[in-house]
Amino acid sequence: MKQVTATGPTVDEAVQNGLKELNATMEQVEMTIVDEGKRGILGIFGARPAIVKLKLKIDPVEETVKFLQNVCAQMDVFKLLHLDVENYRSRREESLIQLAHRLANKAVREKRKISLEPMPAYERRIIHTALSDHEKVTTYSVGTEPKRHLIIEPK
Repeated sequence: MKQVTATGPTVDEAVQNGLKELNATMEQVEMTIVDEGKRGILGIFGARPAIVKLKLKIDPVEETVKFLQNVCAQMDVFKLLHLDVENYRSRREESLIQLAHRLANKAVREKRKISLEPMPAYERRIIHTALSDHEKVTTYSVGTEPKRHLIIEPK
């Protein structure tokens, strides 16, 4: 579990410094105030910084995935597992379909190829399928994994 001890002139600033270091939000951490600090006389003499400890909370979904991967590896089972946490895959599919149509219109409007970022095969397949009936564009994939990407080209 990742944790950090952060300091700052105030508790709030110490917390913000720790969150930046962990690249996290308040909801993702447990916080303990070690020392609230002291301003000192005129903010100089006898001043002491605030000290906080921030510890990343355990994400139960991530822990479950790691556990399942570990069990499968120990059993020499290397089947592909599909996990759909909070309907992520269906929401991702909808956003890819919207992206496909938006980029197809852009390709037609600008009369040029549009190259997408590298993506997994199942995501490329969603875009190919979404644009398969489009009359003004064609799609194809180029490159090799893991940098294989999709091209949307006007006909």
